[in-house]
Amino acid sequence: MAALILLVDANRTTLGQTHALLARRGYLVAPVSEFASAAELLRTVSPDLLIVDFRHDASQALELANGSHGDDPHRPVIFTHASRDPYVESEAQRLGATYLVRPWNDDRFLAHVAAVIADHRWVRFPVRRWKRKRISNAVTVRAGSAVAHVVDVSYGGLRLAFRNPLPESSTTFAVTLPAAQLSFEAHRVWSHHAPTGAEVWCGVEFADPEGAEARTWRAFVDSLT
Repeated sequence: MAALILLVDANRTTLGQTHALLARRGYLVAPVSEFASAAELLRTVSPDLLIVDFRHDASQALELANGSHGDDPHRPVIFTHASRDPYVESEAQRLGATYLVRPWNDDRFLAHVAAVIADHRWVRFPVRRWKRKRISNAVTVRAGSAVAHVVDVSYGGLRLAFRNPLPESSTTFAVTLPAAQLSFEAHRVWSHHAPTGAEVWCGVEFADPEGAEARTWRAFVDSLT
């Protein structure tokens, strides 16, 4: 299956040029010129690579990359720009992202794209099968011995936000939602600092995705607006 690349560039000329270059190599490309549209797209699909140009708005570009990293810490990110920017370069290094300055050699650019996608597919999580729902009202849960609030949910699990991180040894723990009168065993899939840095996000999935608790959970997700 062809890799999916989310390409974000407010300059429609360079967006079209990079889109055409990647499409000729056989990639599926979702070209987006607005950061808000890209963030919305990331809630429903799991691209193999995020390429984002930040020449017009570095803060929104970094916010998008942080959100992508929180969702999938292994998803590669490539920042593009017309010149060097020490601050963005340091942020790219923190995220494990690549920083490329235009103009570049097309063959080297494509070789790098192929390499980071291959690495991601080796370690990536299973493809997201269910659309996530954001939680507009605060929903508090107990995860093991810690208290957290729910960021978003899907049929397969949920993303939790902790003021303090779970102990590294806590890979499987009980999640209890008093409001839904529901408790289930969950696996921690990943954890990472939220984009604001004030919380730690943790993605968890059902230990038994076909159990009675999972079916009850899906009904709870369906009830959310």
